[in-house]
Amino acid sequence: MKRLLRFLYEYRNLVIFILLELISVLLIFNHQSYEKAKQLNTTNYIIGSIYSYINEIKSYSSLREAYKKLLHENAVLREQLMQGGVKPGQLSDKSSTQ
Repeated sequence: MKRLLRFLYEYRNLVIFILLELISVLLIFNHQSYEKAKQLNTTNYIIGSIYSYINEIKSYSSLREAYKKLLHENAVLREQLMQGGVKPGQLSDKSSTQ
């Protein structure tokens, strides 16, 4: 106990300085609306970036499923063409006229 008190006494200026620095930082962030808003905006930006990255990954995986669906649909249509279900002269681009 004596050693602890002697240590604190010898380094009292450093201990007081660190304590006052911590108190000042807490007061700045808790009582200044500008600093609080700045901290909140920074946090929101970081979280928003993370959500955006996750959303890009999810949309990429859904594109893969759509690509597989289109491949299957194209295969079915080609099979219909090969079997004679649709004559080549009957094909028209109706989607561009709509």
